[in-house]
Amino acid sequence: MFFSTLLDPTPYNGGTTTCHALFMGTPVVTLTGGRFSARMGASCLTAAGRPEWIAASAEDYVEIAKGLAADRAALHQTRMSLALAVRTSPLGDIERYARSFAALCRRVTGEERPSTPLRAPHRATLASGGEPSREDIRAPDSHEGAGMDDRGTMRGTAMAPSVETATVTGALHAAPAPDAPDGERPATVFGITTSRQFEGFLADARASLAITTCRAGMVLLIGTDPQTGRLWIFNRHIERPMGIACDRARLAVAGLTQITTFVDGHHGTPSQGADPVYVPQVAHFTGDLDVHDIAFDGAGEIVFVNTLFSCLAAVSATHSFRPVWRPPFVSRLAAEDRCHLTGLAMRGGAPAFVTAAAISDLADGWRERRRDGGVVIDVASGEVAASGLSLPHSPRWHDRRLWLLNAGSGEFGTADMDAGTFTPIAFCPGFLRGMAFIGRFAVVGVSEPRENRTFGGLVLQERLEREGALPAAGSSSSTPRPATSCTGCACTAS
Repeated sequence: MFFSTLLDPTPYNGGTTTCHALFMGTPVVTLTGGRFSARMGASCLTAAGRPEWIAASAEDYVEIAKGLAADRAALHQTRMSLALAVRTSPLGDIERYARSFAALCRRVTGEERPSTPLRAPHRATLASGGEPSREDIRAPDSHEGAGMDDRGTMRGTAMAPSVETATVTGALHAAPAPDAPDGERPATVFGITTSRQFEGFLADARASLAITTCRAGMVLLIGTDPQTGRLWIFNRHIERPMGIACDRARLAVAGLTQITTFVDGHHGTPSQGADPVYVPQVAHFTGDLDVHDIAFDGAGEIVFVNTLFSCLAAVSATHSFRPVWRPPFVSRLAAEDRCHLTGLAMRGGAPAFVTAAAISDLADGWRERRRDGGVVIDVASGEVAASGLSLPHSPRWHDRRLWLLNAGSGEFGTADMDAGTFTPIAFCPGFLRGMAFIGRFAVVGVSEPRENRTFGGLVLQERLEREGALPAAGSSSSTPRPATSCTGCACTAS
């Protein structure tokens, strides 16, 4: 689980940390004081619409914290809705802040009108589905003119990447809350529905799921309460989370511009072996690399699919990433998403196979072949191990076979290395991304396909229309063929 409540320090309140906690859906309790440094927490909570968490005395501070901790069900509901509520509150209103700050600057300088309009930065917007395409997210104007030097290092912007040479189902959904007052943006209600067997499945397996959903900006931990056996959910907000990996002691999540590693607070203590309590520990800033998949290698280092630069990479202490491998058909490192690498399979603690949307050495060249140009590549030899796929994702080596998701056709199956083909085993009515095994079961993420040039014209949509089926979103598991917008899936078992 993650921290359930943050206790604001006193007499020097948190500022950035308090805002970060609220934006990630974590309640904050603060004790207000008589100086500016002791009132920052109260200011943030007032703007966020949570004055009930502001204490006027030490006794109130303790009682508020105890009250939040006492009602676990209410605290859970608060955490599920808080982040979205904060984003629609004055605390999250970037444009209002920009206007107010501009007006203040004009008053201070005595200038009635600024010579150049001051505008709030445009928020990155996605189309209407799970995975952002390159045209969906546009860099700020300051990135124009950024280029590559002879060593492959990005120059021109501080945030640009640099290079150092039985079926159980669940669904995630978000919808506007009803009866929003006129003129106000309705809050979004987030919910989870499951089949009747889902709780028993997790409890029997003594396992929990970690799921990323990039459009909602959430990392979800889904397990069961050991006392009641009921479903128990924790969420953390990370901007555009995609690739995710877990080895129980650590949980790594790739977000928009950084890879965050959470560590089990029990690890190395007398309580080691209890349910993990994941605490944020390390953040590697990578820039926007469109990281589709991530894993821990045999030495415990993070290896990830660097989709933008068409390579496998490792985190670096001095650069945005360190390239470790690229397909033989990609001639050089360039921020051009040439073949759209989508997944990584580890074997024996080392990268073994990767999936790509197409064999291409041109910028965005994979898009024209996304229907049937997908391939599985053997990392050691660089040879194509399987071809004829449609946007393959999430390859996993399990039980001496390579399993993968043929997302463009909605099929789950295995790669036949001898024949160089894909063998479908099960059809799921949605775009498949993210897969993790729990014993003989596999859990697969399913997203609704979007109407854009990445998802259009795929076999999946034709089959759904032919069979009169509606696309599903959520997760699915099956055996023995391990059959909102899920972008990654990991699991931890007791």
